Amino acid sequence: MALTASQSVRLAEIEEEIGQIQNRLAVSHGLGDSHSSQGVSATFNDNPRWRNKLTLLRRMREQYLAIAADGEIPAPSGINLSNYVPE
Repeated sequence: MALTASQSVRLAEIEEEIGQIQNRLAVSHGLGDSHSSQGVSATFNDNPRWRNKLTLLRRMREQYLAIAADGEIPAPSGINLSNYVPE
């Protein structure tokens, strides 16, 4: 099944937001937890929040891509699925 127009727009927004968060995390890793240069200070103490947001966005992207590929929507990570077969 193809994505609807609104789903396509949302997928594009998710891709863009993932890129922005990845860039933010790359900068914070490059500079360290705090950085000061030429009188300007920056502190990156909210990285765990951004990592959680990144995980959520990646999950949403996987769901939209599965819909677009007519595939099965993947289960959330950390959840074990099994089939019960009565004997």
